[in-house]
Amino acid sequence: MPSFPPATKVVRFGLFELNLHEGELRKNGVKLKLLGQPLQILTILVRRRGEVVAREELRAELWPTDTFVDFDHGLNNAIQKIREVLGDSAANPQFIETVPRRGYRFLPSLEVGLESVGLSANGGLQEGSSRGLGPAAPDGKTEIVETKPAQLGRSGRRAGLAWFCAVVALAVTAALLFFRELPQQAAMIYSQIVPPEGTGFSSALGYNTTVPVVSPDGKNLAFAASGPDNTSMLWVRPIGSPQARRLSGTEQAYGPFWSPDSKSIGFFALGKLKTVGLNNDNPMVVCPAPSGARGGSWGPDGTILLAPGPRTPIFRVAATGGLPGAVTKLDESKHGSHRWPFMLPDGKHFVYLAVNFLVPTHDEDGIYYASLDGKENRLLLKAHRNAEYASGFLLFVRDGVLLAQPFDPGNGKLRGVAHPIAEKVAEDAPAWKSVFSVSPAGMLAYAPVEAVHNTDLAWFDQSGRQLGNAGAELKGQLYRSFRISPQGDRVAVGMETGVTDVWVATLGQRDLVRLTFQENSIMPVWSPDGKWISFLSYTGRWKISRRASDGTGKEEDLLESSEAVWPLSWCPDGTCLLYAKMENGEYHLWTLPLGSVRKPVDVAATGDRAAATFSPDGRWIAYTSNETGKAEIYLMAFDRGPGKWQISRNGGTNPVWAAQTNQLFYLASDNMLTAVSIKESAGKLHIGLPHALFRIAGSGYFDVPSGAKKILVGIAGVPNTHPVDLVVNWAAGLKR
Repeated sequence: MPSFPPATKVVRFGLFELNLHEGELRKNGVKLKLLGQPLQILTILVRRRGEVVAREELRAELWPTDTFVDFDHGLNNAIQKIREVLGDSAANPQFIETVPRRGYRFLPSLEVGLESVGLSANGGLQEGSSRGLGPAAPDGKTEIVETKPAQLGRSGRRAGLAWFCAVVALAVTAALLFFRELPQQAAMIYSQIVPPEGTGFSSALGYNTTVPVVSPDGKNLAFAASGPDNTSMLWVRPIGSPQARRLSGTEQAYGPFWSPDSKSIGFFALGKLKTVGLNNDNPMVVCPAPSGARGGSWGPDGTILLAPGPRTPIFRVAATGGLPGAVTKLDESKHGSHRWPFMLPDGKHFVYLAVNFLVPTHDEDGIYYASLDGKENRLLLKAHRNAEYASGFLLFVRDGVLLAQPFDPGNGKLRGVAHPIAEKVAEDAPAWKSVFSVSPAGMLAYAPVEAVHNTDLAWFDQSGRQLGNAGAELKGQLYRSFRISPQGDRVAVGMETGVTDVWVATLGQRDLVRLTFQENSIMPVWSPDGKWISFLSYTGRWKISRRASDGTGKEEDLLESSEAVWPLSWCPDGTCLLYAKMENGEYHLWTLPLGSVRKPVDVAATGDRAAATFSPDGRWIAYTSNETGKAEIYLMAFDRGPGKWQISRNGGTNPVWAAQTNQLFYLASDNMLTAVSIKESAGKLHIGLPHALFRIAGSGYFDVPSGAKKILVGIAGVPNTHPVDLVVNWAAGLKR
């Protein structure tokens, strides 16, 4: 039985105020972040103050019998969340008492207030009167406390009494309706999804924070998961079942997305965009996606949008296959990538994320609203993570809180304010992605921050056998880049700890020292003698600087530019630095002499790629270029006249030359670490055939020390077994 009538608007206990109509909890007038089922459970407990509310009663109210959930886990988490917000303790409860083997009881006394409805001087209804409810009586009923209105005549008193009786009658009727309809009002349902036994959720990009995607009809979940062999596969699980089914032929799958009719799934694997039917184990290749795709979305007319690589614009392609065509133009003076496209319901417009890699807080980073015909492309919302649309709202994450803001997808305009939906939502920082997905069927899935496993650095031999981690001091950090010192005893890393700076670790000594103290310092490069580290920094202008690797002395600026520049490789004698520069939308390789005269020299144009390294003897430069339309590894002579040779055969990025060997390493388009032998004898160059070593999951960060007996790789660690959260009817109660 309720302890107060449903006309009650607010309930106060101690410093807290629970607004039953608005669904808000405040402390000293400040709104607290308590949403969804935790707020619904608190409301039920408050309404039944002093009673033991059984766990099974809460289950019946908030977890319908036709929804498969881990009820015990979900309820325990909800109660813990309430206690965290209230500052309560299970061992010494002030608000919520756990009654063993029974349920929960709300303890404190209450002060309650009615809606602002009272009697006017002439006996009519009056807004804004002070009639309210006082403290709950000892017998569990509620004492009605009413202020005296202006003096009424006899007829006025009769009319007032009549109106008062009418109000009471309405309140009683509302009470019956309220409690009869309570399960329908508790519309938001929270549950958790765990990966199949023996597996963990996997993105196959090495960023192991990922989330299942809900089909548009709300009946199935699709996700990538990997087992002990680290082979990611695509799985499908019906919403109402604990059993998932693996789809054969989907090895190394990542980034799944649904067709609008919920009958097919698009995904990326082995350098290609593919589709597979829900009941078909024969995936079809749609088009190449050679270098780590950053999202896909399927439109109602069969058009698929995709970002085929980490440094590409958005492309479109028919789901039946064909040649992709760009639908956005990447201005690399502003952005390094367009990614995470999301098709809007009309099939003519979409949103996507544009980011500048080198300046993580660039003013023009954000969610853009664009049309397939290219007539519209404008900044919609400043952001550094992706956005999705459903149910009249644009969903995005800010400061770890998932927000939903009313949005008209037809004209691309936001309205009103953003409403919080979930807290502590995980972010896949290296991929510039918030880890959630939303379905038109009213379902939302997201990964909590506890699911984030940052990168580890691990040693591998050339067969792909993991030899161990690089060291405890480097475990579980968020790396942007790393380089091994020429002596092999230290590692310089571009590491994000709220800001991005360069740190130096001495391997095996649990020693980690911060080298830079400016925001946005990344891309460390060692000098040949290991005494210096050059790096990129951005403070309104682009700078290449260097500092002594032991942290002594001051930073020395080597080069400053209004256009993007960053260091790549020192020449072996230490007299010059190879760096990349953006010019008129195209990358160029330059060398900077480090003597008294520092006049840069233009070496080569490389298209939209900028990765290069000197050979150990300084006679050659290996570099990446997409001059043929596909990123490949090339070799050219340095300061010895013309000459150029193509090294890779199946795409290539990130060339690394190992000292004291004749081996050049690079990453092929299918993320396969590849080695090729390059020798010079009798004035002739001998280039061997590329030899695939092992596949690297992730961003492709790797480095090879002198001798190449082992390889340092950035890995995501063990498969992620942490459950993800699923919310049914997430938009219930939001104003559109």
